[in-house]
Amino acid sequence: MNIKENRIQGIGILAIVTVVFIIGFWKVGNRLTYIERTVINEKEEKEIAVMDNRTVLEQEFAMPYGLFWGIDIKTGTYGRNNNSFWKLDIREKESGKIIYEWEYNASQVSDGEKYLCKVTSPIKVDKGKEYILSIRSKNATGNSALCFYASGYESYGDGKFFINGEVQEGALCIRVYGGEKDLFWSFLYVIMTGAVAGILALVFYQKKKGESAKKLLGALGVACIYILLMYVFSRENMGTFTDECDNIRGGMLIAGGKVLYRDYYTQHTPFGYYLCAVFALLGAGSIQQFRLLYYLLSAMLWGGLYYRHCNFFGKRKMFILPIAQIIIIIPMFFQASKILGDNIQGFCMIALIMEFIRYWDDGRLEKSRCIIVSACVFASIASTFVSVFAITPIAICVLVREGLFWKGKEMGREMKGGDRVKRIGTKGVRIKAVWRRYGFFLPVALLPFLVSMVYFVLARAAGQMYLMAYQFNTMVYNKYQNEFGKIKWKPFFLGLKSYFDAIGDNFNAMLSSGGNDIVVIQFLIAVGAIVSLMHWWRRMGEKEGIAAVLALLLCMSGNGTRGGMGFHAVGLWNVALTIIILLGIPEDSLKDGVKGEGRKIILACMVAAGCYLLRPYISMVVEHVVYHPNAVDETDEQIVSLTEPGEGIFIDTYVHDSIYLMYKERYPVNRNCYILPWYMDWFEYDTVEDLVNYAPRIVVYQPQTEEEGETICPSLDAAIRERYERVSEDSLIWKLN
Repeated sequence: MNIKENRIQGIGILAIVTVVFIIGFWKVGNRLTYIERTVINEKEEKEIAVMDNRTVLEQEFAMPYGLFWGIDIKTGTYGRNNNSFWKLDIREKESGKIIYEWEYNASQVSDGEKYLCKVTSPIKVDKGKEYILSIRSKNATGNSALCFYASGYESYGDGKFFINGEVQEGALCIRVYGGEKDLFWSFLYVIMTGAVAGILALVFYQKKKGESAKKLLGALGVACIYILLMYVFSRENMGTFTDECDNIRGGMLIAGGKVLYRDYYTQHTPFGYYLCAVFALLGAGSIQQFRLLYYLLSAMLWGGLYYRHCNFFGKRKMFILPIAQIIIIIPMFFQASKILGDNIQGFCMIALIMEFIRYWDDGRLEKSRCIIVSACVFASIASTFVSVFAITPIAICVLVREGLFWKGKEMGREMKGGDRVKRIGTKGVRIKAVWRRYGFFLPVALLPFLVSMVYFVLARAAGQMYLMAYQFNTMVYNKYQNEFGKIKWKPFFLGLKSYFDAIGDNFNAMLSSGGNDIVVIQFLIAVGAIVSLMHWWRRMGEKEGIAAVLALLLCMSGNGTRGGMGFHAVGLWNVALTIIILLGIPEDSLKDGVKGEGRKIILACMVAAGCYLLRPYISMVVEHVVYHPNAVDETDEQIVSLTEPGEGIFIDTYVHDSIYLMYKERYPVNRNCYILPWYMDWFEYDTVEDLVNYAPRIVVYQPQTEEEGETICPSLDAAIRERYERVSEDSLIWKLN
């Protein structure tokens, strides 16, 4: 009986899940990546007044999209307060089937503006098929009339304009909004639901292995909560950032067959671009899509960290850590939610110090640890080269410990579970023993760097990579960054200075009127990290532990080589917060180890602290949770209308940082896309050469001046003015003469 009931319950659950999946798949499939706009008519040559409930205006038009999102109508109110009610609907011309209808009050309409009527979710329609827009009033009178603008004589294609069923000359001033079906959303939905279903199935399969199943469930919980908390940051109303758009644009070009540094110039290291290239190959074509894939990858990695380390650091700590990173760090720097090398560096540092702490505890160089450390070091350096200043202290400390290992001076100490590290000593170091310990680690550590170098050599871009990612930053860009990088070892000490400056500056701000939530939180984290390191050293109870403590301190400060307060310092605060949670919070305080009044006091303090830490995150989310998506920028619309898919354009992405143009296959012909002073110092000739050689029909450019009033690049400015004509005085678009 029980078996039968279980089967029935299982079938019922499966049926419910299947129905929910199908509904979700259908809803997601109609999601728009971009809201595009088509002008049916924009000539305002006459006004048509509607002052009763018997007059009906109708305009035929061909649907320009496969998904309909809305329509706007140029409307006048005669400058009067108006409280009349109006009805508008869209129906198929052939069948008369209404696909959507709106009722609205004229008080919502501004005189002489385009009133937008949009659907709750995109509606699937037949592209190219004839539809009819119908407008009527429910209770208008002479004093509450509205007027609708139309062209005088020119009609819209074959679409006719009717008043009360009679054909009129001209066409209503309307614009249709919509877009095309994007399979990316269905793909993402299937991937996410499939991953969850797969993990749950694996949990069910391993339920006899209780601990393994619990770890899998915990990892799934971490990943799901991470995605949930991060989703709001995927939307463009959370802001865009130049460096992120640079990564995305480079990634889309790489996915199309281009090579970084050879075909697309940048001063940054390559990892972020090639990560975005993978996302582009998976179908991403908008900032939100790239961010969602980045968040999905991050969620999987956080789930993996939970699964790997929860038994060592504690399940509660590993569950809290990613949540704390979101709700505490992101309000400090809005860029912390973007696809940036600094954020990749921050995550790699977190994973690296976890392995370092465990290595210090057990002294092992197991294969999984070698792979993780190698991946973290490579991804971090390939994302931000200055991360070498954070990695170096850890590397030196490991070398010191390995030296002690071979000299037979390794100290035995208690480990979790009561195990002890054996005293290991060798009077003479044998090659076989060395190979047994490092034979896997060394090749794995070198492999990603070797593969990358071979790739760039074969692509004839190795020299360009060295020139742009290293020499350019140390010889050119440093002049615009207070000589940062001119003295090669100086950033190491700048990191320490930045860290302690953050403590002092935030403390001073707390004593003045400049203090706020973020200032207090940063001060507490900076001080708390040092206290946590001292607490860890005291728990270890050995002199050699000072090396590990110093290594973590220098690793933490090494992430702040470019200052402790800007977004480049995200890694510093990532590591500091990780140290506090993993090393500073006793595991017993998160369990039932404290009883009675003491437990109540600790619980009350934790709740109060949690509420205080949550405040900036909640404020940030509440301000952006209501999202009204906008149509594509009019400049982008104009560029797309003037060009063909696959056609190259010359574009200064600093003044018009558009990913939509890449989505519509309008790719830059200029290798240097950012017309900025430091780029033009070295790449002025290449930039002008691309303009002259390719001679694209469209240039997107705005003359920029330096403080002295001179143009950033006189030769480029002269070349554009000689060959191109500006569409209008304030337009970014220039057309070939």
